[in-house]
Amino acid sequence: AHNFKLKGVGPLIRALARRVKREQQGSAMTGRAFVAIVGRDNPTPFARLAGRLKVSDRVLFTGPTPRVQAFFHAADILVHNTYYDPCSRVVLEAMGAGLPVITTRYNGAAERIQDGREGFVLDSPDDDQGLAERIERLADPGVRQACARNAPRGVEGISMGEHARRVRELYEEIIR
Repeated sequence: AHNFKLKGVGPLIRALARRVKREQQGSAMTGRAFVAIVGRDNPTPFARLAGRLKVSDRVLFTGPTPRVQAFFHAADILVHNTYYDPCSRVVLEAMGAGLPVITTRYNGAAERIQDGREGFVLDSPDDDQGLAERIERLADPGVRQACARNAPRGVEGISMGEHARRVRELYEEIIR
């Protein structure tokens, strides 16, 4: 992300804090949750939030990278908790790589996700409790693996070539 506020990093950190609290209480699914935030925005206000919520040791701000695929392979899920995105390419790429996703209805890419099949779609990016619940559901290996198997099917037929063909057809129709 290049605008951490717009992409919902604050609610993601709050959701992480909820998950960590459940881990400490022994009521969370197996494993410990960590978040890698990839992008070039200023992390300072979000690092402070993580500090206030006592999850700084679980949040890594990586900075920008041209090697997003490497992060897909290292991750269990992709969270793109956006307040607005016409159609997030990172969500489509993650699905193509077999990564379950969590996004919001404010992301055009959400049209490619059947809630609970390829991942989850939240109604509101401010719903950090709902986000924490979806993260918890994907902590279940069976749910996560099923979504991972289904994710690539959610983006079948999507390509830059197909997009260019459709745009060209639209322009040809307008010209006629």
